[in-house]
Amino acid sequence: MNKWTAGRVGIISLVTFALVGCSAGDDQDRASDTPASATEVQGLSLEMAENGHLRGTFTQDGVTISFEAIRGESHPHEVTADKSAPEYAVDARFFTDKGASFLVSSGGHGLEKEDWAREDASFDPAARTAALRLVQPLVEALTGLDVPDDLLLERNRLVDLGGSIDGVELVREPTGDTSYACTNSFVHQMAVRNKAAFDTPWGNHTAVYVDSWFLGTSCTWLYVGRQESCNHGTCATNSAMSTACTWESGHRAYSFPAFQVYSAYGNGACSSFYNPWSNGGGHNCNDDAYFQIWNIRNDTYYLAATGPSNICTDSTTHSYSPSCSGVRGAP
Repeated sequence: MNKWTAGRVGIISLVTFALVGCSAGDDQDRASDTPASATEVQGLSLEMAENGHLRGTFTQDGVTISFEAIRGESHPHEVTADKSAPEYAVDARFFTDKGASFLVSSGGHGLEKEDWAREDASFDPAARTAALRLVQPLVEALTGLDVPDDLLLERNRLVDLGGSIDGVELVREPTGDTSYACTNSFVHQMAVRNKAAFDTPWGNHTAVYVDSWFLGTSCTWLYVGRQESCNHGTCATNSAMSTACTWESGHRAYSFPAFQVYSAYGNGACSSFYNPWSNGGGHNCNDDAYFQIWNIRNDTYYLAATGPSNICTDSTTHSYSPSCSGVRGAP
């Protein structure tokens, strides 16, 4: 058993089990029997709650984390015909007092705010674990929060994103003596998730999530956080999605991989117009997932022009999920 195998046994299974019961398809229906205002929830403070933008902070035991959700473009009727897909793309994140996102979800073409994806240059393992421990109490507070109907989508996207890591073991101590020296490094674990597209018997809707783990010199694994895509439809961690494949990196220097670029598709993701059939110069979820996979595997933005054609703008229909090795799905 090599040192990576010895350190990682069971991590993927833990993350997979954590997905059960988390469904973005409940976005419009979830409600508390006894909703509370923010002023009635100890430690919860709302800074913004209007115009499709929900933002606030949560403090417990001297630790503060922040949360934010922003509504983006509306989804076409082909997407919203699927009851597990929300009407709008919503970006959501949980982040530290230094602005570093540790749970982040992109709803559509890319994040509304590019700085959500910036690297945490001063990563503090203990501080990150403390922040992650607040996520489930915050999810409970948000679930019971009384918000206007026009903010339910944003509130529930935050609840689903935070709830998706419920059950993940945040700290994994070594189970015995190690025969090797552990050095500070990160490991990225990717899952490609899919379902039938638009509830049809053919084609896939595809989205991706990636988890990050930190290995310290004590040989203890610490959970760092999660990035996920929704790719214009059902989000990767939704229980309606199935795991198509998984992939794990070696030891890396950064807490999160290059997941998705949020400007021009020429540096790693599609910014051409959305087309459910991925033809006529448009792109769909499978095209976005293709670049997300390559970005994660290579830990760098994958050039859209690489290969025989630009998958974001060609006239070929890409109906099925790409593989974890980066092979494009069948038409």
